Order: sequence, then structure tokens, then C-alpha cells
Amino acid sequence: SESTIAVRIAAVDTPEVGKFGKPNQPYAIEARDWVRSKVLGREVTVRLLSRDQYGRVVGTVLYRDRWLPFRRNLAEELLGKGLAVVYRQGGAQYDSSQGVAKWDRLESKAKARQVGMWGGRSVELPSAYKARMHAAKR
Repeated sequence: SESTIAVRIAAVDTPEVGKFGKPNQPYAIEARDWVRSKVLGREVTVRLLSRDQYGRVVGTVLYRDRWLPFRRNLAEELLGKGLAVVYRQGGAQYDSSQGVAKWDRLESKAKARQVGMWGGRSVELPSAYKARMHAAKR
């Protein structure tokens, strides 16, 4: 059917796209555009883990790349490309028997390869950015 469901990708936090006059975080547009290139207009599988405080589905998102016969995990790919960090705030969900350790390993590999947001400059985590923007609002 043709319906849209807001999905929060489990296990990861991507840089924030600026809203309401706030600036974009570095790599926010790159992360957003990369995700769109993989899922927009395509059939994806979402393994429901929970709903967040905003009513969004929190789930594992699997997609099929154009030429590959198997599905890829969107969160794993984002971490591997340095376009996300492991989500560690309240309500964090990890669809893995290994818990957060699997995700920490993927993030560490991206840091070691200095890809994406880990490419040399200091990194403000999305959670710190959100806290800073919230404090500036007061």
C-alpha cells in the first residue's frame, strides 16, 4: 500500500539537519542524502523494536541495493561510512544479541579509518548538538 511511516533507525544517531533557523551539523546533509538514495521510493523491511516518545517506529531498516541480491542493514552502513554514531540516549534499541558492543565495533572501525565525520576535525555528537541548541533557546 502507499503509506508513509516515520521510522527512527535503531542503534544510530545521525548528525542533525538544522530546523527553525538552526545550522546543520557537519555531515547532516550527506547522511540524509545517502539514506534517501538507498530507500526513497523503494521497498524496505523494518523490523519493529518499539515506538519512541514522538510515536515514531524504532526499528532495524533493511534495504536491497540495486545490484546486490541480499539486504543491507541501514544502521550498519551509516556507521561504517562515518555518517552516524551509536545512539546511547534513553530508549536506545539494539537489534542484536551482542547488544551495543556490535555497534561500538562498527563505530570504532569508522573512526580508525577516519571516514565521514571522523575525518580529522573535532566531532560534536548529535546528542551534544541537540543539548546545545536546546540550551541556546532558553
